[in-house]
Amino acid sequence: MLRATVLGAIFVIGSILLGAVAVSQMFGEAGAAPVTQAREDQITIWADGTVNGITMPHESAYRFFDADRPLMQVALDPQDYPPSSKFRIEAVWVGNSGLSPTTRCFRLFDQTSQTPVAGSEVCHVASSTQGINETMRLRSPSFTLSAGEHEYRVQAKATAEYPFTPEGAGVSAARVIAEWTERAR
Repeated sequence: MLRATVLGAIFVIGSILLGAVAVSQMFGEAGAAPVTQAREDQITIWADGTVNGITMPHESAYRFFDADRPLMQVALDPQDYPPSSKFRIEAVWVGNSGLSPTTRCFRLFDQTSQTPVAGSEVCHVASSTQGINETMRLRSPSFTLSAGEHEYRVQAKATAEYPFTPEGAGVSAARVIAEWTERAR
């Protein structure tokens, strides 16, 4: 009798444990594949909200937008984000194509190491229709940042088929985007 009672108790406890495992797997807990969620953090360098914003240089070499506003920079430390994080630069501008197709490019520049950030360049070729304004928002491919806190600024260039055509762009916003995936709660 005692043996039957012990076996019955073991059966009941085993059934409860198996049921708990089945329920936990249904709700994404232990033993189930984790559910992930894409996350994004937008780190604003500047955003003045006007169409004209800051005039983009018309030069074939990169230069800073903010020669007269040197505080337009951001400090970033990739260790403030999950280890799998990637970064992008995003710029929003309105530009006119003038007399010829214009290529406008942006990139992130590391003030701390005095080097451009590899892989951060993003370019767009404007249409060749004279007098037509284009509003653009572009994000670069993803890149990694140097370890530790660094100061970053944005550089730009604009080139045209006819180099003496004043091809500028009003840049109303620039930001760094941090992207990562994490387990959903």
